[in-house]
Amino acid sequence: MSVQIQHPLPMPSRAVMARLWKGWLPAAVRLEADVPRVLWLQAGEHYEEAPFYRHAVEALMRREPRITRNRTSLGTVNLVGDVLDALKPSGFIFHMSRCGSTLVQNALRCLDGSIVPGEPEPLCTLLTPYSPSVWPGEREDWEARRDALLRSMVRIFGQRRRPGDRRYFVKFTSRNSVQLDVIRRLWPDVPWLFVYRNPVDVMVSNLSRPPGWMRMPADWKTLHFGWSGEQLADMTPEEYCARVVGSFCSAAARSADGRASLLNYEDIDLPRIRAVMEAFGVRPTRAEQARVEKSLRVYSKDPSGQRAFTGDTALKRRVAGPAVERAAERWALPAFSVLDRHPRRLR
Repeated sequence: MSVQIQHPLPMPSRAVMARLWKGWLPAAVRLEADVPRVLWLQAGEHYEEAPFYRHAVEALMRREPRITRNRTSLGTVNLVGDVLDALKPSGFIFHMSRCGSTLVQNALRCLDGSIVPGEPEPLCTLLTPYSPSVWPGEREDWEARRDALLRSMVRIFGQRRRPGDRRYFVKFTSRNSVQLDVIRRLWPDVPWLFVYRNPVDVMVSNLSRPPGWMRMPADWKTLHFGWSGEQLADMTPEEYCARVVGSFCSAAARSADGRASLLNYEDIDLPRIRAVMEAFGVRPTRAEQARVEKSLRVYSKDPSGQRAFTGDTALKRRVAGPAVERAAERWALPAFSVLDRHPRRLR
């Protein structure tokens, strides 16, 4: 005999929900299934930041192999984001890939009480453009649901994990630059930075060590950047790379308002990092500036902080080759030049 529940249990109060979800972090958002899922880890005080969020998650799982895990629907993101004690974003970092953005992120991590997730995959995944093969439901409903999820996910990554937490910065992945207009609409008052570099240097790095947007299947490239399958089939790797990095620069130039700061890789030094911090509402102390200065001498993607930074611009120019130079000149350098002449550039 089946039993029907006449009086379902009520939703726990906000205070109870906040206690239940305190310390939980989303490890990944999976869009492949019919029903997108979120994978969670009970990080508690065990989480330690790294230059990239995925590396921090991997390190956490190695240190704590029996860490408590959970799997929920996307809707849970909104419930969790609504109850956690979270900081408002102090600043956002966007970039055109392989251009020094991690260096800036690491400098911000030198500030006392700062939370600086680096390209958190769950947040970046939510910016995946609409496609019925990716997102459930109709396009008409999707934008509002996506916006709510983005607001909630940003709150979750900004949750206070330590008593001294008081500053919160997010570095997005490079491909999220083409959705800059979405982020600006949702957080119009948050100052933001775009880090860029000569496209030839960026292309040499991306062609030698291809990032995710270089290795996407054709249908995902179409989804993110709009080119048809026929157009993509006719593109050389150099043309595709140049077009993509050019689109990142163009998106930044279109969105550059009074809250924007534009930073050329060649200009990254302590005074300009300090200018970025001041644009984000922070006046670093002498002790913080000393830590920042030290961080600028270290290779940004080395979690151990032991590898010294060495410039590679001259090497990249030597190995670029005619195909890279021609593609950069046609598809990327015009947008790069707009940024370099823009009044919001930090000089």
